[in-house]
Amino acid sequence: SRVMTTDVAVAALAGALGSVLLAQLFVRLQRRRRSGRAKARARRAGRGEVRAQRLLRAAGYAIEATQPRTRLRMRVDDAWAEVDLRADFLCTRAGRRYVADAKTGREATSLGCAATRRQLLEYRLAYPVDGALLVDAEHERVVRVEFDAPGAGRRL
Repeated sequence: SRVMTTDVAVAALAGALGSVLLAQLFVRLQRRRRSGRAKARARRAGRGEVRAQRLLRAAGYAIEATQPRTRLRMRVDDAWAEVDLRADFLCTRAGRRYVADAKTGREATSLGCAATRRQLLEYRLAYPVDGALLVDAEHERVVRVEFDAPGAGRRL
């Protein structure tokens, strides 16, 4: 009976250890898979930025800066806060200055994508420009985006 109890305890311990090892293996495989996808996205984005430069120049834009950094200031309750931003390009055409964001992928290249719209609006607020450009590297097009902000002067 004691031998049987010991065997059951050893089997339970072996099963628990096996479960832990399988869980660790699963986590490692998931991380590797995610890492591979992230690397592929980064390569795609890098190629997209190179194409975006070519598209902007072909559309008559002069590129002033690549990866320009700025800070966006905002008042949060009674204190000022700042966040760092980095757009893809600052460029000019016909005396107007634009902040440009290169996008790749099916969803991100569409203004129907809320994250893309919000990013362009954030850049438009943060950079001293006349408008924003969405550079769709997948479909090889440059889209000028200007925001109408009828509520900008209203108090809450």
